[in-house]
Amino acid sequence: MDNTQVIIVGAGPTGLALAIFLAKHGISFRIFDKQSTPTLTSNALAIQGRTLEIFDDFDLTEAFLTHGVK
Repeated sequence: MDNTQVIIVGAGPTGLALAIFLAKHGISFRIFDKQSTPTLTSNALAIQGRTLEIFDDFDLTEAFLTHGVK
């Protein structure tokens, strides 16, 4: 039996941010997206300051600053 507690529809930025939040809090989830394969390119040109603040809540800011192109 599947123990999924939350279903996320859409693997865009909002769905993935929700998935990170749920995983961090031990809540099981499944993501459904209309695309059958992962995207191979990014549509993002830059990350805004507020986005980095939100990433900080997920402990992701350092990774993005370390691996990103400044």
